[in-house]
Amino acid sequence: MTWLSRLLPQSPSLQRLANHNNRTRQAQRRRRMATLESLEGRTLLSGGGTVTVLPVAGGVLNIYADTHTDNFSITENGGGVVTVVGGPVTSPVTTHTSINTAVGAPAMPLGQAIVKHNVVNINVYFAGPTSNTVDVVDLVGQGKTTPTGIKNVSFQVTSGVPKVTITAENVDNSGTFTVNDPAPLVAIGSLSTTVSNSTFASLAINQTGCCSAYVELDNDNIPATVTVTEGVGNGDKIVLDKYPTSGDTFGSTTLIQGAGPAMQGCDGSNDYVYVDDASLKDLTIHQLGDGDKMKIEVGKASEVEVALTSFGLIATQGSGGFGERDTIDIRSITTTPPNTAPNKYPAGSPDNISTSQSNGDHAETYVDGSTVYGTITSTQGDGNRDIVKYTGDQAGQSAPPIQYNPPGHPAAIPETTVSITQGNGDNDQAILDCGVHENVGNPNLFDNVTIQQGDAIQTPDCDPTWGDKVIVNCTDVASDLLISQGINGTSIGNNVVLIANKDAVIVGSQTVINEIGPTNGDNDIELGGFNPPNNASVPGQKPDFDTGWLDIYAGANGGSYVQVNNTLAENGAFGVFSPYSINGDGGSNNASLDAYSSLTVLINPNF
Repeated sequence: MTWLSRLLPQSPSLQRLANHNNRTRQAQRRRRMATLESLEGRTLLSGGGTVTVLPVAGGVLNIYADTHTDNFSITENGGGVVTVVGGPVTSPVTTHTSINTAVGAPAMPLGQAIVKHNVVNINVYFAGPTSNTVDVVDLVGQGKTTPTGIKNVSFQVTSGVPKVTITAENVDNSGTFTVNDPAPLVAIGSLSTTVSNSTFASLAINQTGCCSAYVELDNDNIPATVTVTEGVGNGDKIVLDKYPTSGDTFGSTTLIQGAGPAMQGCDGSNDYVYVDDASLKDLTIHQLGDGDKMKIEVGKASEVEVALTSFGLIATQGSGGFGERDTIDIRSITTTPPNTAPNKYPAGSPDNISTSQSNGDHAETYVDGSTVYGTITSTQGDGNRDIVKYTGDQAGQSAPPIQYNPPGHPAAIPETTVSITQGNGDNDQAILDCGVHENVGNPNLFDNVTIQQGDAIQTPDCDPTWGDKVIVNCTDVASDLLISQGINGTSIGNNVVLIANKDAVIVGSQTVINEIGPTNGDNDIELGGFNPPNNASVPGQKPDFDTGWLDIYAGANGGSYVQVNNTLAENGAFGVFSPYSINGDGGSNNASLDAYSSLTVLINPNF
């Protein structure tokens, strides 16, 4: 009995058939063979699918994954030689992806590779009809700095909603790496792409729709543009340099989440962008959704460099939810000087940091330990309890190696280099303070600072409304510090301004605090105070707060309180509101100055 016959069911009558003639035995064998063919046709496990590798034409190698689950690898061997081989698939039991060389051609034996020569460009096409189609492809090279002779590699989802996983590793190509997945508005497919230890001229990964997406770029060198676009699904992720080694080196880099038409239930909630240990010409991040808990983190573990001669970093988020915070957390941004590898770019504008968040409660922006030669600006829309916090940062000409201008000696300094603007809502906070994660304990060094907050408005149900708060500590401003609250003119007040209440603040030129609007009152403004009153009068002691000029308007609706300790207004009032430093209307205002401060800070008699 052969090994094949042992696989076939044995009939009880076979013993009787042993005595029949040879013709009878041959007829039985034929019947058994016919049964074998029928079973093979019914039980063939085609879950592995078939990948078609067409002949190279004009240097182009086209590879087609079929509508079944496929797993295969593409190896760039160098000299334009490419190997394609199928891999194991579990669907529902372990089998293999087959490879053939033409549509309808017999499949190659399992595990046998197809080798193609004179390849310049590689195109891979996926066509999965449903999310049950799971395609996995590995692109493998010979090392990040070992050219393979290949230029462009593209991956295209041509139809359906497959689950596609693409990995490129150790590839050195001179062209563009492209992934295009125009998924329909159904949240059943997915795209996962990882490019690591590789070199390409440029990179473009584009996915739309509500399918989930994950893109990771690790230790890559891409000197031209890098663009990653993900759709409107929830919980999408983009990660640059998850495992810090020598880091990513990119040209202009754009990362977008929330692309494509809106779909109910897909608002970008929990979307995440993480950028670390990278040297970039510039960086743009847009989270376009209006979902909860969107997060952008840049430079959290290792510094991120941007070129001095480009625009720097832009980060934006949609409106977010009401009660769940969206966060932009930017740390340790540094500047690569011009003509220093890898950022040898034509001259342009100085590098900046710019963040924007739309309406929604609990929006939070943090910029810590970062240095740019242009501006740092943050804008938030209408929403309650929003926060912007700058800690241990440097911006403008005050950034090294430009020498800081001593207080009381205003210089020809550009207009605003640091700007915070917050919309209407209660209890928004703008905070300047010492470095927390990077430049720990070091002060902010800025040329000019402008902080504007919207209106705290009485709610329809007459619930008490808290005003907005500005806190400035551990900060040196070479020129002007301008603070305005109630900028839309309808604020009911209850605002707070604290300057140098726990660490020293120096302003080289004007400090202006303006409570705007006819109903703005009951504000609290406190200058100095982290040392005992009159401490600055002791020889060798410095003021808590030192400014060139000081002008305060505490509001038109009365009830405000101004407290000044250890404060030096070197030139008195500039005259923005009156010849006096402290002004206000509406009655019931109150001011308290220690003896040292009263020498240079004068109260309007009508306060």
